[in-house]
Amino acid sequence: MASIKLLDHQSSQKCSGLRLRRTMPRDNALALGDLVGKLGMLRVECGKCERAGSYSVRFLVQQCGREHTILDLKDQLTADCPRRVKRNDQCGARCPGLLKVL
Repeated sequence: MASIKLLDHQSSQKCSGLRLRRTMPRDNALALGDLVGKLGMLRVECGKCERAGSYSVRFLVQQCGREHTILDLKDQLTADCPRRVKRNDQCGARCPGLLKVL
């Protein structure tokens, strides 16, 4: 089973697999800062390609910033999805733990 690249949240190194970029105003989109204190780990999984991974919310906030939206993060994580790249198919990545937060 392939996996989404897991970030080593206990490492002092900067994450090289995650490209940071400025985003547009979030327009009520759920941001990483909204998850602090509500969710310790953010699980991302795809039912189509069976890739999965867990990310420390604190580490993501440190690397990306509090205003970085979940949608932007998902786009970055799924940029190398084999289905998306080869077949121009939409990745099925979801964050099932977000239902607890909302």
